[in-house]
Amino acid sequence: MGIFTKLSVKKSDIGLILLIPAFYIISALIHNYYLVQENMAPDLYRVSLGPFLEEAIKGVSVFLCVFAAVGLGHEKLVRVHKKYWLIVAISIGLIVGVGETFIDYSLGIHRLIPTLNHAFGAAIVAGGIWFFIHTNKHKFEGLVVSYVGASILHALWNYHVFIEETTGSEFTLGAISFILTVIASFLIWKFG
Repeated sequence: MGIFTKLSVKKSDIGLILLIPAFYIISALIHNYYLVQENMAPDLYRVSLGPFLEEAIKGVSVFLCVFAAVGLGHEKLVRVHKKYWLIVAISIGLIVGVGETFIDYSLGIHRLIPTLNHAFGAAIVAGGIWFFIHTNKHKFEGLVVSYVGASILHALWNYHVFIEETTGSEFTLGAISFILTVIASFLIWKFG
């Protein structure tokens, strides 16, 4: 019940729903085909600049969806319910994870943890945005810490994948990265 009983989907909301995957696909094409292939080695990009760009894309996507929801008449829901932001963020993270699976990898159970990692990373960034908008103290610091933290955790995960691909085995760094991402996401939404 709760948030879902107050959220009614109108025909005009369908455009908002379609905006998310369209924004991701355009961003993925830009960063995969321009930044990676033209300017940087893929491995260097993946463990350095890529996570910062992806977390920014997820944060902008959350902000655009919430902004569009306000424009569609859901202002009270967005302003009052912190859970709405979390649901939007996790949805965007899942879309990014599934989109990355289809664009860069093959579909399979092995993509479950990376997709969840995207969802929790988006939740961390969205928590920082929510904190920035809804608090009076340390607004900017909360936004920066959540964004940089999510980006560093994402880079740590990507570094784990890089090591696994080059040496053939590496589990610990990936497990630590995923667990820290889940804990950080929980903490920002519980106490933020």
